[in-house]
Amino acid sequence: MGVLNMQPTFATRMTGPVAVVTAATALPVTLSEAKDQAIVTIDDDDQALFRKIKAATGYCERMLGVQFMTATYDVPIRGWWGDLLRLPRQPLQSVVWLKYYDPAGTLTELDSSKYIVNTPQASPGYIERAPTASWPNTDDRHYPITCRFISGYASEALVPELVKEAVLMVVAHFYENREAVLTGTIAKEIDIGVEALLSAEFSGGYA
Repeated sequence: MGVLNMQPTFATRMTGPVAVVTAATALPVTLSEAKDQAIVTIDDDDQALFRKIKAATGYCERMLGVQFMTATYDVPIRGWWGDLLRLPRQPLQSVVWLKYYDPAGTLTELDSSKYIVNTPQASPGYIERAPTASWPNTDDRHYPITCRFISGYASEALVPELVKEAVLMVVAHFYENREAVLTGTIAKEIDIGVEALLSAEFSGGYA
């Protein structure tokens, strides 16, 4: 007798471009941590270092498509999925709502009892249909469904050490190599090291 494959099946190519609703206002590392990493003992460059922290955070987030600090996003969806739908910008905190256009073209919020939200920290969060629920009909537009969700760590204290180390590596590199930053380049060995740190913390992609 064969062994049943119980691995979940994720819907593929279901989502469109992600839109920022509320951008993050916090940063994953402190100015003091950045100064220690870059071996800066004076306060004259605090503003410059603060800008480097913001730039390094964005650089690291884009590398793996993740979100470090709390932010809210909308993502359009092509249609209802059969099993599980991964959401971008892990780690997922929560889903605010799912809205869809019904066959009459009316935008309607889906009852949250019809779906289950899963929020693993080291892999993309995902949504699945509740066991006894059925998806409602939608109209025929390209993206009839939108999901609003919140991603990122709720506070700087919750940011994993590997994430902090990756951001601090880039901060120090940007600070020490200002001309390279201006031309948009980064040392290959730094790039590889940062990707290795982030990949060790985050796994999987999303569809």
